[in-house]
Amino acid sequence: MKQGTTENLMHFKERFLRQAEVLQDLYGVAWFGDFAVKTKAYTAIASTNTAAQNKFKDDIFEAVLATGFLCNSDRTRTSPLMLDLQTNYCREVDYYPKTVSKAQDMLKIHMEVSKIPGVNLYQEKDQPNKGKGKGKGKGKPKDGKKAACYVCGNEDNMSPKCPDRLLPKTQWKNQDQYIDYGKKLNLNQIGATVPATVPAIVPGASASTSGASSVAGSVNT
Repeated sequence: MKQGTTENLMHFKERFLRQAEVLQDLYGVAWFGDFAVKTKAYTAIASTNTAAQNKFKDDIFEAVLATGFLCNSDRTRTSPLMLDLQTNYCREVDYYPKTVSKAQDMLKIHMEVSKIPGVNLYQEKDQPNKGKGKGKGKGKPKDGKKAACYVCGNEDNMSPKCPDRLLPKTQWKNQDQYIDYGKKLNLNQIGATVPATVPAIVPGASASTSGASSVAGSVNT
């Protein structure tokens, strides 16, 4: 089930959770515990750490739902956020939330940030912003040089789409007078922190059994 292009987040969450109840009734709580045991994240937990293993099994359903809630959001509004999550995950930085509530917070903040007045966060490369400063030369380099990304310094990359824009501002090439994306959309604070003893659930990989993926995407096996 997908979020409608004009559907608000609360309505989508209500529909999603109703469908989740149907899924849980269909498969039963025990099925998800068995599913958790077959994942690579579970097998990576030390066999002697039964507390961590039990917690992983108890949390698996909510974690699967959180990933599914993100993946089924309206991609016309959330594609940049999903790309950020996937890019960071490839760098072994897991910002994926582990509860539906935190997934909702992440989507809400992203949608609010995307409405910054006078700034088009989704503009195509080399196209000027449509907003304040139009026709007045704002946003153009004073020295006449080709515009470059103020995050990474690449002339072929613009900061609203730069994959590094959530890095601390102290690591940017140009740190003055610009939007700090890390403060506007702080994934580190929004995402759930997973204890070192419990490996993070890996979204995006296929599971050995199908079923949970129909609502919530897959968990790494």
